Amino acid sequence: MSGPVSNLVSNQYTYQWYINTKPYNPANHWTIIPGQTGANCITKPLVGDTFAVHILQPSGCGFWMPFVPQLLSLNADFSLVNNCGKVTLTDASTSTTGGAITTWNWSFPGANPSSSSIQNPSITYTTTGTHSVTLTVTSVLGCTGTKVLTVTTGNPAAAFNTGPVCLGMTTQFTDLSTASAGDPLSVWDWNFGDGTAHSAIQSPTHIYATAGTYSVTEIITTQAGCIDSITKTVTVNAIPIASFSSTTVCAGNQTQLTDGSTPPAGGTITWNWSLPGGNPASSTVQNPSVSYPAGGTYYVSLIVTSQAGCKDTVLLPVIVNALPQAAFSSNTVCAGNVTLLTNSSVPPAGGSISYSWNFSGGNPSTSLSQNPTVTFPAGVYNATLVVTTPQGCVSSVVHPVTVRGLPIAGFNSNSPCQGNLTSLLDGSVSPSGDPIASWNWSMAGGAPAASSSQHNSTMYNAPGTNLVI
Repeated sequence: MSGPVSNLVSNQYTYQWYINTKPYNPANHWTIIPGQTGANCITKPLVGDTFAVHILQPSGCGFWMPFVPQLLSLNADFSLVNNCGKVTLTDASTSTTGGAITTWNWSFPGANPSSSSIQNPSITYTTTGTHSVTLTVTSVLGCTGTKVLTVTTGNPAAAFNTGPVCLGMTTQFTDLSTASAGDPLSVWDWNFGDGTAHSAIQSPTHIYATAGTYSVTEIITTQAGCIDSITKTVTVNAIPIASFSSTTVCAGNQTQLTDGSTPPAGGTITWNWSLPGGNPASSTVQNPSVSYPAGGTYYVSLIVTSQAGCKDTVLLPVIVNALPQAAFSSNTVCAGNVTLLTNSSVPPAGGSISYSWNFSGGNPSTSLSQNPTVTFPAGVYNATLVVTTPQGCVSSVVHPVTVRGLPIAGFNSNSPCQGNLTSLLDGSVSPSGDPIASWNWSMAGGAPAASSSQHNSTMYNAPGTNLVI
C-alpha cells in the first residue's frame, strides 16, 4: 500500500500506518503498525482487515487516508501417478485474482531428479519408503502458494531358496520375494532351466530327470504391474543307494547288520537305522548289531544321506529264530529200579526239536531218545536235557532225580519149649530219611501164622526148627 508523496524536496510528508479490523472511521480505535512510517506499507493482510495512513505535512496540517486491500487468490495443487517408482506429476494450481502463475518450484528429496522448475515433471525413486513432494507456485503479481503430497514407493524384490536338489526326487522351491505395502505380488513365473513347462505356483515343486547344473529363474509381478526377477544356479545331485544284509540268529543273540549302501561318486554318506522291537531301537553307526528278545520277523529301516542332503531308504525283514522250551519230569523209584524221564519240551510253532540227555552216575549216562529210562544207585542225581531246533537254537534244563535206598530186614527171637510163645522182635534198618512204614510176617506152623505188626509172638505145638520170614 502507498500513500501520497509531497512534490517539494524540502517539504516532505511524514507517515504513520494503522490497522483496524473494522470498517474505516476515524473515531474507531486504530492500532499502529510498528515500523511502518514510510510512504509504503508492507504487511500481510487478512480477510476483513482495513488500513489507514495519517499524513502530516510540514505546516503541521495532517489528514487521513483509508485503504481496504483487495486479496489476491492463488491455490497451489497437483496430482501424481506412481508406477513402480516412476512418478508423473501434473500441476493443477489455480489463480483467480492473483495473476497468472509464472514459476513452479518442485522439491522431491530422494528422487531423481531431486528438484524441478517445469510445470509437469516426471521423477524416479530407487529406494523403498514414503517420500514428500512439494510444489511452490508464484504468480506474476508475486503471490505464492505451496502444496505437499506424499508418495510411497517400493519395487518388488524377487528371492527364493531350495532344499537339497536330488536326482529323481521332489525339490521344493520356496518363494521369498517381497513387495511394497499396498501393491502385493500377484503373478509368479518359474523357469526350471531343464526345458520343462514353467510353473505359475508361488512355491512350486519340481523333479529333475538328469543330474547336472541348471539356471532357475523366478519372475514376479505385482498387482500394479511392477516386475522383478532373479536367476540362481542349482546343482542336481546324484542320490545314494541304500542297501544292507543281516545275519539270521536265535532270539536273544546279536543280529549283525552289514551296510551295503553306495554313496554318490566321490562322496560320503551317513546312516540312520530304525530297529523297532530291538535293543538298541536305533543307531547311526555303519554296521550295528541288535538283539531281539523273541523269535519272529522284524523290519529294519536304513536311511542313508549324502553330503548334499540327498537321501535313500530301504526297508528289509530280519528273521530271528524262536527258541524251544526244554522241560521234563521224572518218577521217584527205589534203588535197582528203572527211572522213567518224561519229556514235555515245546518246539517253536510249526517246528521240531532233537534231544540230548546226560545222566551223570546213571546207566546209561547219555541218551538221544525223547523219553529215556535210566537206572541209578540210591541217591540224588542231576539229569540234563538239551533240546535243539533244526536252526540250531538251543534250550536246556536240569532237574534232580531221586532214587530211594532199600531197607534191611532183620529180627530177633527166643527158643521156647514146646507149647510156649516164641517172641519175634523187629530189628530192621531203614534208609536215611525213609522210615519203615509196614511189616509183613510169615510164620508157617505157628499160631498165628502171619502178622503185620512190627513185633510179634507165635506158638509152635511141635518141637523142631521153623522158618520165619
